[in-house]
Amino acid sequence: DVPFLSDPIPFTGGLRASVLVGAFASSIAQATIESPLDFVKLRLQIGKQVMQDASPNQASQASTRGALMNSPISSIRHLYHGYTTTLYRTMGLLGAFFVFLDYS
Repeated sequence: DVPFLSDPIPFTGGLRASVLVGAFASSIAQATIESPLDFVKLRLQIGKQVMQDASPNQASQASTRGALMNSPISSIRHLYHGYTTTLYRTMGLLGAFFVFLDYS
């Protein structure tokens, strides 16, 4: 048992750091799973191919890169487009949920 995580944070009415650490860890896990699925879903809803670039300017830049766009790392980076936005949104929602759940 780590005393830092189990002791209440001062001036919070008994909120423990372990609640915030749990919310942060679960937010990372959820955003890591949700972000590429959300990206694929939105691309399919607007009728674009999943691995197609968003703008014509990016498409012309991609054609000059050649084989670099076909690498697995590039594909993964493309799928995680918007990850930080999803992570921040999830941190706010799950952070509030965990705090409310701890106080109830």
